[in-house]
Amino acid sequence: MKLSPKDFLISAAGSLLLVLSAWLLGLQGLSLLLLGLLGLGMLIALQWVSHFEQKLRIQQLEQFLKALVANQDIASLEQPQAWQGVAKLLKSIQTYLKISRQSLEDRAQLYDEMEQKLEENEQLLLEREDRLRQNEQKLQRSEYKVLEYNLALQHINLIQRKIQGTLSIGSLLSEATQLLVFHLCAHRGLFLRMDYQNQTVQVLSPINCPHDETSVLPLDPLQQLIQQNGLDNPPAAETQEANIRILRLEQPSSPLYDMKFISALLVPVWVDRDLWGVFCLFDKEERLQTSQDQPFTAFGESDELILRNVVAFLQKDLRNAYLFEMATVDSLSQLYVRRYFENRMRDEIRRARRHPTVFSVLMIDIDHFKRVNDTYGHLVGDVVIRKVADMLRNSLRLGVDLPSRYGGEEMVVLLPNTPLAGAVHVAERIRKAIEEMYIEELASTRILPHITISAGVASYPAQGDDYKPLLEAADQALYRAKAGGRNRVCDASEILT
Repeated sequence: MKLSPKDFLISAAGSLLLVLSAWLLGLQGLSLLLLGLLGLGMLIALQWVSHFEQKLRIQQLEQFLKALVANQDIASLEQPQAWQGVAKLLKSIQTYLKISRQSLEDRAQLYDEMEQKLEENEQLLLEREDRLRQNEQKLQRSEYKVLEYNLALQHINLIQRKIQGTLSIGSLLSEATQLLVFHLCAHRGLFLRMDYQNQTVQVLSPINCPHDETSVLPLDPLQQLIQQNGLDNPPAAETQEANIRILRLEQPSSPLYDMKFISALLVPVWVDRDLWGVFCLFDKEERLQTSQDQPFTAFGESDELILRNVVAFLQKDLRNAYLFEMATVDSLSQLYVRRYFENRMRDEIRRARRHPTVFSVLMIDIDHFKRVNDTYGHLVGDVVIRKVADMLRNSLRLGVDLPSRYGGEEMVVLLPNTPLAGAVHVAERIRKAIEEMYIEELASTRILPHITISAGVASYPAQGDDYKPLLEAADQALYRAKAGGRNRVCDASEILT
């Protein structure tokens, strides 16, 4: 056992006190030494016992504390008497700590449950956020779709207002083609009018196309395309947009009539269960162009919506225009019939009286037409009438001037808001164009006939202030042109003066 400095001093002091006591008692020599050593030994033994008891108590205290920390029952442990009070206090502390530990464990379990619930709620929140994001995207797409459809309806309304009331089939198809190309941002478009009698296709209102309105194309390629895609049967109701069928073509292997394209929309047009032709729109232009490599994009649902609605009411308008032309247009010359001309001229007289304006009338006659019939036959005569009428119609203002077949080889033209000098100029332009006209159908004849016209011009109100005197003035001017050698224009002012 190793003595601490404190124990050593206590032992030394005790030995000195023992030797001093022996000296005072008169002990000397060896007895005094032995007594001193005995006292020293006793003191050392006493210190050792004290140290051993202290170590034992420390061990007991350590065991006691370990049991306390381990939450064991400390009543079963050996305890000094002096520790009874402390043991009771420690027992209370142990009970408190046990309760606190149990409470902490319960709280920890509750915390784990709450944490798990929070994780579940967080996962649920993430799922709801994802669902909300998806719904927001759907809502944005729906809003965009609504805006797109509203814009489509505006386009439909604009197109309908522009072509509504038009009673000319050619004007209807031409105007509709131009409006569809513009409103659908198509790069090119045209209407292919089908002629089953001649097995050809007539090109109407071509825009950015390799063909013009004089082009005559074979019918077979278009007819085969329609039949292959099941569009050769008429719809149940022609005027309902739901029954309008659209053929969508995407990057075909072969071009249509030498027209290459990336995407196209083709819509058959039916009137009274007869297929009149097909609207063709090619390559939608990308107006917000982000790449120069892709200037075109595919047609969308809103484009098809516009196309369906426009074709639906266009087919109704075409039927009305067809019935109107059947009643007002001459089948041979495709000019207006005499009765329609007379009604329109009377309307123009009433308008000119209400709003003081002038208008003019041209009376035209094909020179030596009887000789053409007698020499070449009536079929050739019909060709001449048709060609002269085409030239006459192409020389006038579309939708303003009114050309009519007055009878036989005579034709008459109403020129609104045109004074006499302007009417003479128009008549001279028509006369010169017909004089220079080449009739291909007559090229095989032995002697090619030279077709000319004579024209008489009269103006309201100078040469006549009513229907009959105005036409008589124009007819007298025509008679004077024929008497003067034909192939010339004469105005009624020369007669009156």
